[in-house]
Amino acid sequence: MTTRARIARLIDHTLLKPEATTAQVNALIAEAADLNTYSVCVSPSLLPVDVPDDLHVATVCGFPSGAHATSVKAAEAADALAKGAEEIDMVVNLRLVKEGDVDAVEADIRGVREACRGAVLKVIIESAALTDEEIVSTCRAAEAAGADFVKTSTGFHPAGGASTHAVALMRATVGERLGVKASGGIRTAADALAIADRLDPARVPGRITLITRMGAERVRDRLPALVEGVEASGRRVAWVCDPMHGNTFETPKGFKTREYAAVVAELNGFFDVHEQLGTWPGGVHMELTGDDVTECLGGAFQLSEADLAERYETTCDPRLNRNQSLEMAFMIAERLNAYRAKYAPPEPPEPAPDWYG
Repeated sequence: MTTRARIARLIDHTLLKPEATTAQVNALIAEAADLNTYSVCVSPSLLPVDVPDDLHVATVCGFPSGAHATSVKAAEAADALAKGAEEIDMVVNLRLVKEGDVDAVEADIRGVREACRGAVLKVIIESAALTDEEIVSTCRAAEAAGADFVKTSTGFHPAGGASTHAVALMRATVGERLGVKASGGIRTAADALAIADRLDPARVPGRITLITRMGAERVRDRLPALVEGVEASGRRVAWVCDPMHGNTFETPKGFKTREYAAVVAELNGFFDVHEQLGTWPGGVHMELTGDDVTECLGGAFQLSEADLAERYETTCDPRLNRNQSLEMAFMIAERLNAYRAKYAPPEPPEPAPDWYG
């Protein structure tokens, strides 16, 4: 039976934004401990971190470009391991892959592997930027170098993320000897199921998490077919909504931003579709801060494009500010409470007191 607790133990609670502060990482850890996730993943410069005994620590090296010297990646991995990291996600050197220097690719990975013996090593290959031959050769190099996983992408490369073909090719190359992690690029039920079959042939309930990012204008049209197709297959996945990335645009003055109303509209669409289909909304992905930044439009204080320049502090993606985040939290809580009241099984009654025991 899939339970919230089982799903939580499959999650790496991640914060890799370059502007992430120590306070934000501490908040991430507290949230992960409260949710009982498997791990937290943070940038190596933020290590060490103090975590509960049952919460694991992951980090990255050579991230996100992979164009670092092997000695630098190895030193970064060794330093992270010494500071308590248990899992390392490294990025391959794409120049070496493109030049066909398989031995150098293997040596690059092996350098990191030898520097972090005892840690789980995941190798990010940026499959969308590679040919089939390059995917196969890089996966073989990762296996030969002693990696534990191969992963499709960082999420930062403009070529994109996972494809069904790439995941199938990666799985065929490494078999069951290594894990395969897919990231991004899944748009239809057929895509999702094909990748799920490659990643989880045993069909373990809750092992696959599907994160949708469709945009406010498209979610009600596209999500039903995806959910129906996956549910009809008999798979039990964790459904998560990312209402941020599908609603991003650039203003005439060059500010990357989002409309708060559009973020809310996609979230409501996500909840409405699952309510109509009788499926369970499993989670949301948000980008937010407790600071009074001016990066997303709208909200209770109706931030306008003219307000963006006041405190536009992000170096990557625009975040909901403190007030917008609180509004969002209350909205999600209201939707979840209504959903649980309608669909969740009733709590068992408390046993009657034994007055004569």
